[in-house]
Amino acid sequence: MTLFRATSIKRKLTLVVMLATTVALLAAAVQFIANDIRDYRGRVLDDLAILAHIVGENCTSPLEFEDSKVASRTLAALEAKPHVVAAAVYTRTGQLFASYTASGRSVSIPPEAPRVENRRFLDRRVVLCQSIFHNEERVGSIYLEFELVELWRRIRQDCAVVAAMLVISALIALLITAWSQRFISKPILALAQVANVVSAKSDYSVRAVKDTEDEIGFLIDCFNGMLSQMQRHEKMLREVNEQLASSQHRALAATEAKSQFLANMSHELRTPLNAIIGYSEMVQEELEDVGQTQFIPDLQKIHAAAKHQLSLINDILDLSKIEAGKMTLFLETFDIVRMVQDVVTTIQPLVAKNNNRLVLDCPETLGTIRADQTKVRQVLFNLLSNATKFTEKGLIRLEVKRTEQAQSSGNGHDHVPFPGSPLPAADALSTPNSPLKNRSFSRNAATTIFCGRLGTLAVSATTNPNPGSARFW
Repeated sequence: MTLFRATSIKRKLTLVVMLATTVALLAAAVQFIANDIRDYRGRVLDDLAILAHIVGENCTSPLEFEDSKVASRTLAALEAKPHVVAAAVYTRTGQLFASYTASGRSVSIPPEAPRVENRRFLDRRVVLCQSIFHNEERVGSIYLEFELVELWRRIRQDCAVVAAMLVISALIALLITAWSQRFISKPILALAQVANVVSAKSDYSVRAVKDTEDEIGFLIDCFNGMLSQMQRHEKMLREVNEQLASSQHRALAATEAKSQFLANMSHELRTPLNAIIGYSEMVQEELEDVGQTQFIPDLQKIHAAAKHQLSLINDILDLSKIEAGKMTLFLETFDIVRMVQDVVTTIQPLVAKNNNRLVLDCPETLGTIRADQTKVRQVLFNLLSNATKFTEKGLIRLEVKRTEQAQSSGNGHDHVPFPGSPLPAADALSTPNSPLKNRSFSRNAATTIFCGRLGTLAVSATTNPNPGSARFW
């Protein structure tokens, strides 16, 4: 079966036609030989019946006069029939009266006549037994045994004729198949060639030529239709790619213009903030000189808020890197508690605006952390700002602690990711005119929405006997 699947379609067609022709001829030959055998046997029985009747008529007088010698001479005349190997005449009582055996044959003749008339085919022989009548009176019976040599000769002859016809028919079928299979295999091979051209050159404009209206023609129509669809899809894909390339070019130009705009705006904003920082430092020094220290905490808040705003404006210059998923970290070691308290101090006016209450749980023994202070401050400020914005008359709890979950980053320090993955609402909150921006969360809800644009930050612990990681919750 595997060999048949690997055979070419031409050979398959030839084999199928040859097999069908051979099977049909064999079926016809078997029927022909069977009919010939049946006809021959019928003719033999008829001939034997006639021969027995003639011989029986010749033996009626010897039977009546009980002259067995005359009956024997009558039976001896059967020598002219070479295939009659034995014959016998019996009296009306069934006793053997006269017999005949062909020369050179050893045949056993029944000593008594069979009780009933019959015609039996034995192995290569046929036996006939019938009564002898004279003036409608039974005077005896006759027995003939005929050899079927001619039958087997006819069978061998018929087989030889059938074999010759099979060979001749197979040759004729082979020639006809070789001539006619081009009408089947040629369109299929042409279709395969077109498929190879399409596969090799990716040219979907090629079409297969349809020459017939049969199943192969239908297959060619389907194949051409498929090529037409692929050609249309390729054209649409090419147009989409061109549109994407054009959109990418426009997006890059818009990004470049935006970066230029942000750079100009950040410069315009940085100048007054630097002035605020400088004047706040000068006023703080003058107040310390005149001894009016009650105003110094307010000036420190102004100074811290201005520096935070200045750091945010500096980060605007890195917006393109943030959007590309790349952020340069300026690692430094700073005190965790002080940084958290600065952020809490900065966010207090926003907390009071919505009548919220902020509770800070930050042990003094947290020590220091090595990370990008600006980024950590900004993420924490955004977290508290969003929690304050979407909570009214509620409780906001900020807990800062160390955890033992640390992962090795390959540089000798223990690092864990800062929880910066945005919640599902973060994208909506960053979308202009989003309905979530105007939705107030339920009372006492502590909302933790992170700044997804900043990604994740790796921080490491550098103090305390139990190294771990600082995580803000």
